[in-house]
Amino acid sequence: MNKTDKLNVKHILLAIAALAVTVSVIFAVLTPGLSVRAEDGTTYEEPTVTDTDTDTETEPETETDTETETETETETDTETDTETVTDTDTDTDTETDTDTDTDTETVTDTDTVTEAFLAEIKFVTESLKLAPGESAELVIVAVMSDGTETEAPAVTFSSSNDEIASVDEAGTVTAVANGKITITASNEDGSLTCECTVLVSLTTVKLQTVEGTGEKIATGFAPGTSVTDATASISESEGVDPEAITVKNTAGEPVKGSDNMATGYILSIDGTEYTVIIYGDTDGDGIINSNDVKAILDYLTGASRLLDENRADYLAAQVLDNSDITIENALYLQRYVYGLETITQ
Repeated sequence: MNKTDKLNVKHILLAIAALAVTVSVIFAVLTPGLSVRAEDGTTYEEPTVTDTDTDTETEPETETDTETETETETETDTETDTETVTDTDTDTDTETDTDTDTDTETVTDTDTVTEAFLAEIKFVTESLKLAPGESAELVIVAVMSDGTETEAPAVTFSSSNDEIASVDEAGTVTAVANGKITITASNEDGSLTCECTVLVSLTTVKLQTVEGTGEKIATGFAPGTSVTDATASISESEGVDPEAITVKNTAGEPVKGSDNMATGYILSIDGTEYTVIIYGDTDGDGIINSNDVKAILDYLTGASRLLDENRADYLAAQVLDNSDITIENALYLQRYVYGLETITQ
């Protein structure tokens, strides 16, 4: 046998051995649990891989059961909590909406109650004095229920006596003759009215109150007017009974009707007292001359304090309608004495 033949036999033997091992492995895998006899004659069952595989598969089943129970309990608790929160939110929203609606209605009712309405109409000037032929426009305002004043609505004017003073649709009064009348204004339905007293007189007597001091004075008397004539003028201009008028001097004594009305006299009308002022009559004798000019100069130079001591004389020196007495007052009064100026009483 040559070398080549020896190698071929060797390869064949190796192939047969490999085949035998392969068959043995396959046989062992396909026939598990077969009994094996030991060398001492004892028979035992060879352990198999099957038992190990079975134990391994059982453990996942146990884990599956545990996970199922845990998930079921957790989900149930979570759902219960969610329902509770939902109920609480619903109750809170409902109460809030109800309170808001109630507050809104209350504010609306308050606005309606406080709305102001027209309560009154009135004349800005409730008394007026005119000379025959003079005119004046009457002005009316509306007074609301809250006390505020505003432009008056359309009104109708009427006069109690057109022969003394008439009034047109615009409220312009025209004096005709001496006397005293009443102008009445009414709104459209006549539910509101107001009145203004109009005195028509040729006299210039004025009863007034000094601004700032509150002093009541009577002016408008021409220098040299007798007490009798002055009383008649007051009765006519003020529409009062002559018996209700009295005149006293600075000492408080009644004066004669023939005496001149003079600065400082006390005029009483129905119990109300007025101090008589004749502008330029600074010494209180009822006439204007150079003695009155001297009284102002003495006051300015300090030679006499007569004007300081007698308030009526001080007011009579204000011929220029100024509150302070200056040299201009004396010069103006001097020109009046010479007939170069006029003084409005």
